[in-house]
Amino acid sequence: MNLGIATLAASSDIWFPDATLYEGLPVLAAAGLTYLEYNDQTLPKYKSLSQAEARDIRRRAEDFGLVLWSSHSFCAESDLSTPDPVRRREAVELHLRCVERLGWLGVQNFVVHQIEGPAATVAMRLPYGLESVARLCEAGRDCGVRILIENFVQFGCRQVRRLAEELGSDNLGIVFDVGHAHHTPRSEPDEIAICGDLLASLHVHDNHGPASGDEHLPPGYGTTDWPPVLDALAAVGYAGPFLMEVFPRTKGAAADAHAFVHESASAARAILASRSTSR
Repeated sequence: MNLGIATLAASSDIWFPDATLYEGLPVLAAAGLTYLEYNDQTLPKYKSLSQAEARDIRRRAEDFGLVLWSSHSFCAESDLSTPDPVRRREAVELHLRCVERLGWLGVQNFVVHQIEGPAATVAMRLPYGLESVARLCEAGRDCGVRILIENFVQFGCRQVRRLAEELGSDNLGIVFDVGHAHHTPRSEPDEIAICGDLLASLHVHDNHGPASGDEHLPPGYGTTDWPPVLDALAAVGYAGPFLMEVFPRTKGAAADAHAFVHESASAARAILASRSTSR
């Protein structure tokens, strides 16, 4: 399985405020990674790229042998399921603008957030989220961008799959977030089996279970039982990258992107190698 990583591991306006994607690309390539998720924290923000800038970033990534596999939408900046029609229209328009730019970048998958809202309001908000995602799926098809929905603590894979089946779009898939699943009492292999043929990508990270925070540790640094996860991925025929969404543990001047990315890549390789040697 090819390795991938979210760009925030080397270029994030939170952890590395002075490092842009231009500085991050060689760091990620040097660690032997292939697939990237262009995260919303990475500068320059992909939502604001001109066509010329997007093509330049695409060319630079290709020069390093890197594939811009996916992009992560905004966690708090916009809300696709808000009952407020004005705010929802603004959120959809922002995401549509992003879809266009991801097409310029050659990004194949767009991970969207906030389609269900807080647990107490899921029933009210989901219809709005469905309507928004349907528009994104249609626009994405024209740009060569698939829309992906990920599982959360209050919104497991069964709910995500039901939503995807209700939409019935051939341009919609699921990104399975291992850390989110491990942060609940649900079984990660069972959740992967529910995703089935809709599983299109991964967010690989670790934590210490329901009692911990959403730590986004490198795989193997928490309590996730990885061999059953890998077996479940093989059972559903998952063919995408083992793509990590890991957070550095220090910020600013104290953060060492090169060391953290290499540490994370080594951890992922050890997890994958352990399954290969055990078979």
